Amino acid sequence: MKKFFLSLLILTPALLNANNYIELNNTNDFDSLINTSDYKGVVVDFYATWCGPCKLLAPFIQKLAQQNPSILFVKVESALRSLHNRFGIRSIPTVAFFKNGKEVKRIIGLNKNSIKVAMNSL
Repeated sequence: MKKFFLSLLILTPALLNANNYIELNNTNDFDSLINTSDYKGVVVDFYATWCGPCKLLAPFIQKLAQQNPSILFVKVESALRSLHNRFGIRSIPTVAFFKNGKEVKRIIGLNKNSIKVAMNSL
């Protein structure tokens, strides 16, 4: 029981924007998030705070989250280097689409139209 509440405490600061929009603060919960069965898919935005195109993409991703409550949106900042390395992220922004824990699509760069089209893969 304590472990469950501890997990909630770790995730709570990240859940401030919306129920389906998470700004990940640590790498511990990433695998459980992309493997969740609570959503029909997961969109992961790999970004950096200093990246101009990432800043332009952020409001678009937030709007998509509001318009698609059945999809989980997770933002992963470049400071979480182990996740960027694990998924071979070499350019940002990179938006990866996961279904049943597996990556099904990846969009590199500021390409809003391609991101909208890729949402259909979930």
